[in-house]
Amino acid sequence: QDVFRAKRPQPRVAVMGLGTWPFRLPAAIGAVLACVLARLKSELEPQRPAPPPLMDSEALSAIFDKVVEGGSKWITERGAAPVVFASIDSTGAFGPVVSMPSAEPVMGVFAQDAARAAHGGQRRSRLVAKGMVPYEHSGRWLTSALNPVFDAILIWMGNRGYLQLLEVLAWSNKRNILYWGSNGGVPVYDNATGDFVAAFAAAGSWEAEEVVEAGLEHAG
Repeated sequence: QDVFRAKRPQPRVAVMGLGTWPFRLPAAIGAVLACVLARLKSELEPQRPAPPPLMDSEALSAIFDKVVEGGSKWITERGAAPVVFASIDSTGAFGPVVSMPSAEPVMGVFAQDAARAAHGGQRRSRLVAKGMVPYEHSGRWLTSALNPVFDAILIWMGNRGYLQLLEVLAWSNKRNILYWGSNGGVPVYDNATGDFVAAFAAAGSWEAEEVVEAGLEHAG
């Protein structure tokens, strides 16, 4: 008889579990945020591109030594302010940095900024707009999209004394975030193909660009 007895309907108990929308929404937001942060971290990590530089490190160093020699001679002959020299290859990797004996070593940060701008814009650094590095130069879509956010954060931290200018520029040189608008970066191109192969820069003198030009002329 129990087999044919109608079963009592069991009361349904509402359970607020992970499958309900109040829990799914925060989980989805958290997943998206985690993906964004992971992507941002990967973009901000300094990574050397897969293709090798168009000018090997030995050739770059040899030319750089001549640039330093010729540029230093130009400064001595004219009594101009001493400078710090910097270099960068076609992949965006910094090469040697050399400071003249009486130059301010901190000028190396500005010299690398000028070299980086010349690399990104593939033209003289004074012709590259000051500001956050655009997508066209970096190829990083998320970092470029967040440029206004980075800009606002850096200004806020600078105004409140949390960051000094040299700290910002050193961090920017490492992560390729902004251009300070430094003068003195001069690009070098391959005579046969016209490809950008390197850039040399100087900082510490108003005549920094002329110093590099004199050095490149000395290098032949």
